[in-house]
Amino acid sequence: MNSEIDHGPRRVIALGRDLHRHGSIPPAFTYAAYLKLSSLVGIYRLGDSEHVRPAEQHPPGGRILSTVTVEEEDQKLEDATPQEIIEFAIGRFEPSKIALACSFGAEDVALVDMVSKITDEIQVFSLDTGFLFWETEETQRRLSDRYNLSFEVVHPELSIMAQAEKHGRQLYLSDPGACCNLNKVVPLEQTLAKYDAWITGIRRDQAPTRANSPNFTWDERFGLYKFNPLVRWTEDEVWDYIQANDVIYNPLHDRGYPSIGCAPCTKAVAPGEDPRSGRWAAFEKTECGLHADS
Repeated sequence: MNSEIDHGPRRVIALGRDLHRHGSIPPAFTYAAYLKLSSLVGIYRLGDSEHVRPAEQHPPGGRILSTVTVEEEDQKLEDATPQEIIEFAIGRFEPSKIALACSFGAEDVALVDMVSKITDEIQVFSLDTGFLFWETEETQRRLSDRYNLSFEVVHPELSIMAQAEKHGRQLYLSDPGACCNLNKVVPLEQTLAKYDAWITGIRRDQAPTRANSPNFTWDERFGLYKFNPLVRWTEDEVWDYIQANDVIYNPLHDRGYPSIGCAPCTKAVAPGEDPRSGRWAAFEKTECGLHADS
């Protein structure tokens, strides 16, 4: 296809990055494509002090927007499709500086499929705590084969044996918060330090703690931008997408596990129960700490 008239997602994204860098409209950029892109990402000049904080505050390779701008752009995305939110992210940041977090639940595999149809430059990573279900590990292998993906698999600093020696056996029972911090939060912090933005699969109706989650926000805890393309979707919409696109999914979903985490801390739930009630069921704990502020 002639690249001069190709205005598909990859072409529009590339042009968006050119607009973002130079504040100008390339000659081949048609008015229709311009309207489409500007409605998603807005046109901001790098030197515009109304939209960009001082350069010394920028993360390496990225940009910091004012709080007002982030909130405004989040509102603009309230009617956007998940794919448009992904395209917005790529128009705003270098794709290689964006990471997609994948824990191999339904939302995450849907996002892997969406992202793979838009770009192959976003890095997909997973946290391997050492306590994953074998079905989860098999889902990763199948996704790798389907999309020719090389997952960045992130491990905690200490092995399970080393953790047992230092903190005692079954830390997930004696102190589940410390276990999540050691095996998930700290490795995630170290991984996200390399990126300017990350994409997650959280949805507003997953839990009360996520009810006000935005489409796009500054993640204060981890120090980068955060995109939640599926945030307005329902569980039914996620599964409609999976079925319509023949997306590989974790077989645990068929056995009563709507929310999947580490094997020792996740159990099946009965139909009609809170989908996340199977997580840390014996404890007053609802989040592992990765999305505490969503």
